[in-house]
Amino acid sequence: APAQTTPPSTNTVPTEPAPGPIPPIPENIEIKIDANNGSLKRSMARSNATGRYSLLTYNEEQSDYSINIPKTTNYNLVVRYSNDDISPIDIVSILIDDEKVGDFLADDTGNYGYGWNVFTKTAVIPLGTIEQGSKKLSARIDRADRYGIELDLFTITNESEE
Repeated sequence: APAQTTPPSTNTVPTEPAPGPIPPIPENIEIKIDANNGSLKRSMARSNATGRYSLLTYNEEQSDYSINIPKTTNYNLVVRYSNDDISPIDIVSILIDDEKVGDFLADDTGNYGYGWNVFTKTAVIPLGTIEQGSKKLSARIDRADRYGIELDLFTITNESEE
């Protein structure tokens, strides 16, 4: 007698993949520092500034900020500022523990007094690897016209770990 074959079942139960380790969720670190919370004290009332005040800085001045780095990794910085300028030569250096890690050329945000309440942000400034712990962040005005630059906000973020 011929062997009886049973048709394949059409009622298949989906099988779930075996549970494995859950991949770690990348940490997004964001540290915001108001420019007025540093060593230099010269606040200017500006309605468009974070906290309604910016920090007026002049050529060769430096403002220092105490920051706590939660994890040793690569970090980036974006600086928000205004610069009512007569010439596009204003340069700001960024230092970590007195070592220069980057700089930016400050764009002109307006003229004749109208640019001070117009804030812009720098491109991302890579800071490199920063060790976990207490650090000193500094903004040093390396070159500026006689009107200076107004610093508003420093935002430090970790690079995405993908």
